[in-house]
Amino acid sequence: MFPGDQALKKISVLSGGERSRVLLGKLLVSPANMLLLDEPTNHLDMESTESLIEAIEEFRGAVIIVTHSEMILHALATRLIVFDDGKVTLFEGTYEDFLNRVGWKDEHQSAQNEAAVTLPPYPPVNKKSVRRIRAELINEKSRTLGALQKRINGIETEIIRLEEKTTRDNKELFEASIKGDGETIKALSKALHNAKSRIDSLFPELEQLHEELDSRTREFDERLNAMEVSL
Repeated sequence: MFPGDQALKKISVLSGGERSRVLLGKLLVSPANMLLLDEPTNHLDMESTESLIEAIEEFRGAVIIVTHSEMILHALATRLIVFDDGKVTLFEGTYEDFLNRVGWKDEHQSAQNEAAVTLPPYPPVNKKSVRRIRAELINEKSRTLGALQKRINGIETEIIRLEEKTTRDNKELFEASIKGDGETIKALSKALHNAKSRIDSLFPELEQLHEELDSRTREFDERLNAMEVSL
């Protein structure tokens, strides 16, 4: 997923998500008979996640994945080690089998609580209204996710700019050291320190935004899927 000139980028200028893709790609093409992946979809967008799933499906060895992604679980898992209700259990089967035959304890409790509450009857849902609400939800999704993606793109652009400036400053610092130019060395050293500090502060912010984007995307998709059922 680095087409054309993007494949020539230095690792140092890549965003968190791009670095994750490089590491995953390196793992998948390296000779191995087992992969251990801990939350491999962190920092990955939907397209990258789908590409990862395809690559894992083609991998001929065993794969052990720690994940909270139901997309990964549904697509790949054939045996589960389940951590739920303070216990660890082994389940032989797919994630769908687990949900149908066992399920999560807190979901069982929620279902029981809902069943215990007597709700007043509601009239049938008007499909025209549902379609209108769905259209509004799609617009809201586009605005919300678009704003998050814009912030992510802005941070990634700033990191790339700072990394490129750091490369230039390091080169100039080397030349100044050869010349013995003390003032230039002092100024460049300070600039490099400030740039590194700024980059270090941007990566956690970028990670948080990616997590928020993933969370909001799942939230909107679940709401839209629920409305598809109504239609």
